[in-house]
Amino acid sequence: MERELIEATVYECNYKDFSKETTKDGTPIYDWSNAVWSLYNTRNGYSNAVLKLDIMQRGKDENGFYQNYIYLVVKRNSEYMWEEYLKSLGYGFSKYEITLCRIFIDYEEGIDEYLLEVD
Repeated sequence: MERELIEATVYECNYKDFSKETTKDGTPIYDWSNAVWSLYNTRNGYSNAVLKLDIMQRGKDENGFYQNYIYLVVKRNSEYMWEEYLKSLGYGFSKYEITLCRIFIDYEEGIDEYLLEVD
């Protein structure tokens, strides 16, 4: 089993109602689905920089709605301009730095699943 420490940046992008931002003819510039798919397509193109991309849910807000948010983890030394890209998609976000430990498990034939306990 091998270990690798990775310096990373976490972006938490809040849910946003994109319907207010429109072109001159009233067509929405983006919607939630388009912005999410743009991020996933970027992940596929820059997969070595994106360590994790999840859609998660916050608790219930005052209207009873469970808001989604994007949880994006990228390598800190990535050449891609993530902040500018997220802003161009219309996301507001919070950002913080973390250190990850990536663990590589040696493959053994006949084992279907691995359980890793971290202390």
